Amino acid sequence: MISPGICTITGITEHNSYCNYRFYGGTKSLKARVSSAVMQKNEGYGWLSKSKKLKDNQRESVKEGDTYGGEIEVQEHIDTETIPYKMKFEGEESVVVFDLETTVLSRKSDITQLAAFDGTTVFNEYVSPREVISPKVSELTGLTFDFSCDQMYHHGKPVESRDIQIVLLEFIDFISKKKKPILFGHNIAAFDIPILMNKLRHHSLLSEFMLHIYGCIDTIKLARRKFKTKDIGNHKQQTLVTKLLGIEYDAHNAC
Repeated sequence: MISPGICTITGITEHNSYCNYRFYGGTKSLKARVSSAVMQKNEGYGWLSKSKKLKDNQRESVKEGDTYGGEIEVQEHIDTETIPYKMKFEGEESVVVFDLETTVLSRKSDITQLAAFDGTTVFNEYVSPREVISPKVSELTGLTFDFSCDQMYHHGKPVESRDIQIVLLEFIDFISKKKKPILFGHNIAAFDIPILMNKLRHHSLLSEFMLHIYGCIDTIKLARRKFKTKDIGNHKQQTLVTKLLGIEYDAHNAC
């Protein structure tokens, strides 16, 4: 389980005047709106470290793989494989599986879709990008965006897309309703988490996010420990699902 903050995030844009005047009425949660508005004012201090409670959770690792607590520090030049500390599960944690799609295959890309599932409720939002979706990515995801009319398409069909800041607020609201939510995802340490943290930081929402998240687990790390390459071919999520569950699905749709 990899704490999002140990992923190297460079080139983060600091809070600017554009962020100061964003619209918050689109999110359902009053708490999220107020918290975000307050942080837009005060975020200059960087993210606020969670205190002694988190440090008290520093425990031994679990057998399933590297697990990390939610204490995060967004810095440069940090080895993504470094283990900040281990923690022990107590059985009260909530599992939230998440994924995202992007404009390009880069950690600095825009998010075009953010989806999550807690076993009961689906969170799925398309995001209006501020940069062009690369042809290669469009071929994989089926997502295109027409800037002339501010319209996103999924395999040629119009879909509603929203501003990234509103989507992030809704995502925070979604996970805040879970008890000790742990984000699960495949290859999130190298890709999804750095991108998500970059956007949260850019929109001055990282502190709010960290108030609610308990930690993250990268399932590709677990798969590499559990299954040998010679037995399954590779550790891609689509391969694992096919081999272990006999199911085929659209691997490039976040939902």
